Amino acid sequence: MNMCRDSLTNFLEESHPIHWHCFNGDTEEYRQCKTMFPNGKFGISPFLLMDNKYPGYRATVCEMKLEDLVLETDSPYLKPQGHHEASPELLKEIIWKLASMFDVRSEEIARVTTRNARQLYNID
Repeated sequence: MNMCRDSLTNFLEESHPIHWHCFNGDTEEYRQCKTMFPNGKFGISPFLLMDNKYPGYRATVCEMKLEDLVLETDSPYLKPQGHHEASPELLKEIIWKLASMFDVRSEEIARVTTRNARQLYNID
């Protein structure tokens, strides 16, 4: 990831909105990305639902700001155990999990992450 981040800094303005797709770095990597590109957003994927495969992922997400998150399923590739398929329907489970982790209502997670995606992709 360092080589990728370094390359981006050579070509993009610091203010450029970056989507860190399926982010699965640690807290330090999150902080480095935010320092280099403060308008970046971090894709929270079904990794959040896969404790057995990504045990440290939830701890990292808990250290992130809700204002930095966008939701994604990466369907059909990230199928959590116990699911027959990966689909956008998984967004509900990701929202519920984030609501529990951030101790807020699921509607707040949906509202904030939708706003974040609109900002990231300049959708009015």
